[in-house]
Amino acid sequence: MRFLEFHLLALISILSFIISLLETSDRIKDFRIAGRMRLRNLIDSSMFFSRIFLPIPDQLRIPAPLMISAVVGAPIFIAGIFLILLSLRRIYRFLLLEEEKTLVKDGVYGVVRHPLYLGDSIWPVGWSIIWMGLCSLVLTPLWLLFYIITTFYEEKKLEEEFGDEYREYRRRVKRIIPCLY
Repeated sequence: MRFLEFHLLALISILSFIISLLETSDRIKDFRIAGRMRLRNLIDSSMFFSRIFLPIPDQLRIPAPLMISAVVGAPIFIAGIFLILLSLRRIYRFLLLEEEKTLVKDGVYGVVRHPLYLGDSIWPVGWSIIWMGLCSLVLTPLWLLFYIITTFYEEKKLEEEFGDEYREYRRRVKRIIPCLY
C-alpha cells in the first residue's frame, strides 16, 4: 500500500505542476471555485501538500543515520521555507489582496527574480533528506525544471506589463539560481 501512496502523491505533484504551467501559459484559464478560491490557489496547495507527504511512504531510502539526515536536511528545509516566506511577504498584496501590481525589485527579489520558486525547489530537498527518501529527492530536479519553464511565461507577461523597467531588472538580477541562472 505504501508503494501505491508514493506513486499517487508523485502523480498528484507532477499533474499539479503541469496544470500550473498550463494556467501560467494561458492554455487554461484561472477561475474561482464556488466564487471564492482561485483554481491557482488549489493547484499550489496540492503541489505543496503532495510534496510534504511524498517522502513518507515506503520508497528507496538514503543510506544514512537518522541524526545525520536531520542535521543535513533540516537547515536546507528551513532555508527553503524561509525564502518562501520572505518572498510572499513582498508580494502577498498582489496575490491575496489583488492590489495593483508593482514591480518588486528589492529584498530577496534583488537576489533572484523568482525567489519563491527557488525556495519551493529547496525545501523538498531538505524534507526528502530528513525522511531519507531517495525517490522524492530525485524528483526535485523535475520540479525545478517546471519552475524554470514557468518563469519564461511569467517573464513574458511581466515584460509586457512593466516594459523597460522589467528588462533592466532582468539584465541585473539572475532568474532563479543566484550567481548562476
